[in-house]
Amino acid sequence: MKKITIYWVLGIFTLSSFSVLCLPFTQRFFSDPEIISNQHLPLSAIVTTVNHTNINVRIADTVDTRTLGLSFFKELPDKQGMLFVFPTNDQYAFWMKDMFMNVDIIWINEDFTIIHRVINASPDTYPQTYEPISSSRYVLEIPANTADKYGLFLGEQVGIRK
Repeated sequence: MKKITIYWVLGIFTLSSFSVLCLPFTQRFFSDPEIISNQHLPLSAIVTTVNHTNINVRIADTVDTRTLGLSFFKELPDKQGMLFVFPTNDQYAFWMKDMFMNVDIIWINEDFTIIHRVINASPDTYPQTYEPISSSRYVLEIPANTADKYGLFLGEQVGIRK
């Protein structure tokens, strides 16, 4: 009986010590937006529009970065955005889960032609999804109500360079 009690006490002590040691990490993980967002991604590419506007973008080209997208971003500066790059053409749907700002969403096909757009998508619309009418390979998210100013209209082409 003594052995069982000692093992039980040692087990509780070990678990509580582990919890205390992990507390600083878990507090940082859940309070630091850079850890739970894509804000750490560099502005590594440029999308150029028909009116020669250059938009600096973060690239979301993995399942994890595409799933997280711009979630938890507090703001998106002018002429910045996120470019979602998919491995194949398809009708990719987007939603506004965990978003703190409105955005314009622009779908671009493999020929770099704009095939669909949603202007001023709001976080209040979650869980509604936005989906293009045809297949795309890229999706660009930019600050709300800037697509027209940048020249991002249906049928127009864009350039993408790293």
